[in-house]
Amino acid sequence: MINKKMFKEIQTFKRQGLSKSAIVKTLDLDPRTVARYFAMGEEEYRIWRQVRQFRDKGFDDLKGDILEVYAVNENQPLQISSVYDYLEERRGALPGNEQTLRHYVAYLVETEELKLADAVRTYSKRPVNPSSISSSLVR
Repeated sequence: MINKKMFKEIQTFKRQGLSKSAIVKTLDLDPRTVARYFAMGEEEYRIWRQVRQFRDKGFDDLKGDILEVYAVNENQPLQISSVYDYLEERRGALPGNEQTLRHYVAYLVETEELKLADAVRTYSKRPVNPSSISSSLVR
């Protein structure tokens, strides 16, 4: 999806008199994308974006299960493939693939419905193996 900044750039180039094909080359975008936003006005774009942004999500029905999985794991970041496999075992066929689930979890984090714990790594000294020291000294 195109962001507001890109929409404004297309509109600026349009006002400067650039053709759609020149805008495609300048911004390195798909011609259909440029054509769509070239024809839109500011108000039309605002309405279109609002409708797209707040549409129903495929995994909305499984939100409780997803939040539960993260809660059981103390809200630690998890491998999406593991979460997907767990949901698939528990619910059967899912409404999307792993990529869709990844986007949905990112949406939950962005809307602060899911707060992931900070991943903290602890480091400590490893004991020195005496045999590795002596073998490196002998040549």
